[in-house]
Amino acid sequence: MAKERRKILRAGRLWYAMQYTSLRGGTPSRERRAKSDISSAVREQINFRTSRDKLWLILEATFAPDDLWITLTYRDEDLPKRRDDAEKRMKAFIKALRSVRKDAGNEMVYVWNTEGYHSGGRLHHHLFINSTVCDYTTIRNLWKKNGDEVEILPFSCKTAFAHAEYTTKEPREKGRRHVGDRMWRSSRNIKRPEVIYEDVESDDELTAPAGSFINTNHQIDNSFGRFRYVEAILPVSTTEYKIQP
Repeated sequence: MAKERRKILRAGRLWYAMQYTSLRGGTPSRERRAKSDISSAVREQINFRTSRDKLWLILEATFAPDDLWITLTYRDEDLPKRRDDAEKRMKAFIKALRSVRKDAGNEMVYVWNTEGYHSGGRLHHHLFINSTVCDYTTIRNLWKKNGDEVEILPFSCKTAFAHAEYTTKEPREKGRRHVGDRMWRSSRNIKRPEVIYEDVESDDELTAPAGSFINTNHQIDNSFGRFRYVEAILPVSTTEYKIQP
């Protein structure tokens, strides 16, 4: 029986899988168009190469709906003149917040970035962070030396994809300041998606785990082969869906 290649990815409650005819080996010219249809579909789904998509999967895997999305802005008299200065202040803020969390016995997981093209060209920061009981008071007190405006919203105020798109908008629209410039910074304990590849029989059904909400489910069939793709949101209780190689 023919074999197909399957990829399964899980990032938090995001689950997707794709299954496709192997693209290895040459094909006659009459099959090139059919093969192109399959290979294009595979390339579109198999890799998350952009910074936006990589951040999307990290956010999906790392943060829960009740975690926090924070915007930190500077008062006029304390507004940094250079992005490098703003980032030094943000690093000092992160260090102080980490110390408070450590003293309280709480873990700290975060992703942050600096922006300065929109909002009147004022430098400011966005921070994704896991939530604890005393976050609001602690964060505002620690930021007081820089500014009085701190917006704290639940992570669920946007989808993870929308957060990632918003966070990476300036480099995508304006370009990076320097080659290889980092678009965001994060703690070492962020979570990354689980991914496995396996070879399966072509008649193996590609289905999402029971109880999932299906976002996308489509298939391409032609003379060369087949491509199937399923994207789903897992149920709230997801411990039973850890994927294994």
